[in-house]
Amino acid sequence: MTPARAIELAFAETIKRYAEVGAGTVIRAWHNMNFGGKWKSDPDQQFPFCGVSSSPAIPEDNQVTCFVDTNILCATWAIDDKDHEQLSAMEDAVQSVLDKIFAQFRSGDDSGEFAYLNEKIDEYSNSIVITTPSVSLTWLDPQSPSEDNGANVVMVGMRTHFARTDF
Repeated sequence: MTPARAIELAFAETIKRYAEVGAGTVIRAWHNMNFGGKWKSDPDQQFPFCGVSSSPAIPEDNQVTCFVDTNILCATWAIDDKDHEQLSAMEDAVQSVLDKIFAQFRSGDDSGEFAYLNEKIDEYSNSIVITTPSVSLTWLDPQSPSEDNGANVVMVGMRTHFARTDF
């Protein structure tokens, strides 16, 4: 499994476990659309949803340390969420989990959301490519809330830095 897919699935699992995004919200991982078993190919887009997508691994100058950018897009149908309350609640829930992950990373806290994220990265990468807990995190620029083709959307994200152990 690629580092991007492993990290993306780890974030999706962590959001699914810790973020209170609403019972009917579909958590979609771009590299594994049927993550969580709620996605259907017809119709492709079900709302509300949190879409998790990660970039391919980008090597840093030493060619061993890499990073993957993971964005979490929250979306509702504008017609169903005219006052944007549902989208705002989803954003709050996701941002809260990311804040906890980052705070635990910064403080060296070996429990909670950050530990779970590392556990899932290990599980999906089979500990062959990514060594945890040596991952580090930085914030990505968020996307301001907006309407896009009839959907209310907002995006937040995090960059995961890691060392490749296979080369």
